[in-house]
Amino acid sequence: MIIIKPGSHAYRIVKLLLYTGEFPYYSLGMLGNVRMMKNVVNRMAESHEVRDDSGKTIFQGKILNISGKGQFKTIRLNAYAFKIIDALFSDLMEYYRFLTGNHRFRGDSLNVERHHRVAESVCMLLLAGIEMHPDKVPQLQMDETNKKSFQYPAFYHSRILKTLIKDEMKKTQFTRTVGAVFTQDICYAVYNTRNAAMKWSGAGEIKARDSLEMVATMNSYASSPDSMFLMGKNFDVIVKTMRLLDTDPKEKIIFGHIYRYIHFIPMNEFGVKLLQLYSTPCWKEFTLGLLFDTSMIRREMGAFKYDAKEDDSYFVSFLDSDIVKLRSVLKYLEKNKADVTVICFEDQTDFIQSFMGSCVTIHPIKIDEILDALKIKRRNCL
Repeated sequence: MIIIKPGSHAYRIVKLLLYTGEFPYYSLGMLGNVRMMKNVVNRMAESHEVRDDSGKTIFQGKILNISGKGQFKTIRLNAYAFKIIDALFSDLMEYYRFLTGNHRFRGDSLNVERHHRVAESVCMLLLAGIEMHPDKVPQLQMDETNKKSFQYPAFYHSRILKTLIKDEMKKTQFTRTVGAVFTQDICYAVYNTRNAAMKWSGAGEIKARDSLEMVATMNSYASSPDSMFLMGKNFDVIVKTMRLLDTDPKEKIIFGHIYRYIHFIPMNEFGVKLLQLYSTPCWKEFTLGLLFDTSMIRREMGAFKYDAKEDDSYFVSFLDSDIVKLRSVLKYLEKNKADVTVICFEDQTDFIQSFMGSCVTIHPIKIDEILDALKIKRRNCL
C-alpha cells in the first residue's frame, strides 16, 4: 500500500516529476536519504494499492516507470496512473504535458542526459523555495513592455523561454542553459554541467544570453542578465573548468565575457542554502555590509577583483561563489605578491585551500549566520 498525501515522499516525487518529466535514479539522494528514497521509488514502480490522505483507495497499479541502465537510469510517471495524478495535481498536468510533448520521451542518451541535467537543476531550485508553478509566477510575454515585480524568485524552463522568441529557437537549441531565475533585481541564467567542466557553445551561448536579455527587458526590473548559476556535483567541477581555460584559448577568451558573474552551486544542502541567499533582493550589498566597514568596500576596478581594501591588505568575498572573481585573484597572485584574505563559507574552505594554495589567508564563516543576519527563512516548493 502507498499513501499519497502532501508532505509524503511519494507526493513529493510525483510533484517533482510533473515539473521535470523524468528524474535520474542515481540522484535521488538530493531528496533525502538515498536508501529510503530508492525504496520509495522502487515500491511506486510496482503494482500497489494507492490511497489518499483520507485512507480511501484511489488506484491499483504502478505510479512510476523505471527504465535504462547506469547513468541513464531514469524515473518517469506511468501513464496509466494519470487519472489519479490529475485528480491530485490538476493544476500541474497542463504544464507537464507541455514540457514532455504530451508524455513523449526520446530514449537516446543525449536527450536523457539533458533531461537529467534540467531535472537536477529544477530539484535544487524547488528545494530552495524558488517558485515555478505556472499559476504562481508572473506570465512572460513579448508583445509589449510590461515589467513585473517578482515578490518571490521565479524559475522559467528553457522550453518556455524559447517559445517567447520563436525566431531565436533554432539559434539557441544547442546551448547548455536549462532556464532562468528572475528575482526583484537580478536575472540569472541557469546551467548544470553535473560532473563535467563548463564548456561554452560560442555564438550559441551569446545568442541565448541576448535572447534572455530581451525577455528580461520586456518583463522585469532586473538588471541586464550578466549573472548565471553554474550547478555541478561538487567543487571538482570548478577545477576542471579552470584547467580547460588554461588549455583551450577559445574557452579562455569567452570565459567571463558572456556572463560577468558565475556563481557556482554544488548540488547538495549547502547549494540549496546558496540559492536561498542569491535569490534574496540586494543580497550582495547586504553581505558586504555585514563583512566590511563602508569605507573599506571597493568602489572602483583594481588590478584584480577584490571587494574591500584596508591600507595594503585586500579582502575577497567568496560568499558569492563567483569563479570569475576567484580566477582573477589567482592569476594576479601567480605573478604578483599581495596580502589577500579570502572570506568564504565553511563548506568552501577545503576547495579554497587546494585551489589557491598558501598565497592567501582564509577566513571561513558559517552560512547559517549570514542567512539569519539577513532574516532569510527557508521556503520549500516540494
